[in-house]
Amino acid sequence: MKHRGAGHTSTPARAYYPPVLLSHLGREPDRVYEDLNLAYSEFLDTTSVADEESPLRRRIESQRRSIEEFRKREEEFRRLGSVAMSHLKDLDAIIRHLREGDLVEAGGQCRAVSLDKASRTAVVSCEGMEFSVDIRKSAGENASALFGQAKEMKQKAEGGAAKALEETLRLEEASRKRENRPRRQQKYWFEAYRWFFTSEGFLVVAGRDARSNEKLVKKHMTDRDLYVHADLYGAPSTLIKVEGDKQPGEATIREACAFAVSFSRAWPAGVSSGSAYWVYPQQVSKTPESGEYVATGSWIVRGGKRNYLFDLPLDLDIGMYSYRGEELVMAFPHREKWEGKRVRIVPGDVRRKEVVARVSEFLGVDRDEVERVLPPGGSSRILSMEGAAKESEEPAL
Repeated sequence: MKHRGAGHTSTPARAYYPPVLLSHLGREPDRVYEDLNLAYSEFLDTTSVADEESPLRRRIESQRRSIEEFRKREEEFRRLGSVAMSHLKDLDAIIRHLREGDLVEAGGQCRAVSLDKASRTAVVSCEGMEFSVDIRKSAGENASALFGQAKEMKQKAEGGAAKALEETLRLEEASRKRENRPRRQQKYWFEAYRWFFTSEGFLVVAGRDARSNEKLVKKHMTDRDLYVHADLYGAPSTLIKVEGDKQPGEATIREACAFAVSFSRAWPAGVSSGSAYWVYPQQVSKTPESGEYVATGSWIVRGGKRNYLFDLPLDLDIGMYSYRGEELVMAFPHREKWEGKRVRIVPGDVRRKEVVARVSEFLGVDRDEVERVLPPGGSSRILSMEGAAKESEEPAL
């Protein structure tokens, strides 16, 4: 790339000029481009730009540096303690004079460097190594204090700092698994609603709001299904889907009723149990009596018997359910037998955000997948987090 100097009256063909003349480099440019945009384009195509380091990776590096620093300080205090123990006689002589306010040469390889009369501490040098001493204590006590500081640094390196690093490494691994987990392209119809599969294998579906309550009953309820509703105003319409000849048993009906209660206003209210009932589809109507009004998402149950179940616990498990070869995050009423990992939750005062973070990390799934299956309200409490090997049986939150 050539620069036009004074005295030139014409520009030679094929002469190009930089936006800024970098004459201080003292050499000609490596490449000449007709257009600056071409230079930018080639740079972007051929230059590898490193991805920004993740916050977790930065935290890991910071924690490792902290552990390394603790270990260095541990070794330093240990060396200082050993030096002090090797010169107890000289140190005692120095301390006696320092108590009287004198900075003296003690002979040998130790000397007083400075004295802080207010704090009653001094800096002493032995074998060229400086350390602080408390002149109210003996030389032996000061040496022991140095070994005590070494022990404290070791505990920090192997205790809190090491556990914090282990936790962050676990978070990074969980994050990596979530990122590498293939995104599902297909969404099943029931995922637009609240849903779970019972211990007997029946699909139970519940509305998320008034509109989905309306749509669920109008579009998806058949004459073979069972309609379930918690005994609370505003609870979701819930269906036990029945296909084929198999009929839902007592376990399925009880689980569906407990599900309806858990996803009602009972959960954010913090109650521990509730009641629900089930009826046949023929008893569910949208036709009001004269003078009545039926709001969107509400249904009238008339004729026949309401089959009530009482003392249903608000107690949910969250785990991975295999459906048509895919793993789905599923929330369901607590059951004794379950293969794989699961988290057990009840109404509580732990913020929803914290519960989502803990559950997604434990199951190795995205947070939004957990968010979608949690019951309404801003808080819950984690009772346990269990895997095939029962990783934890103690309350987690």
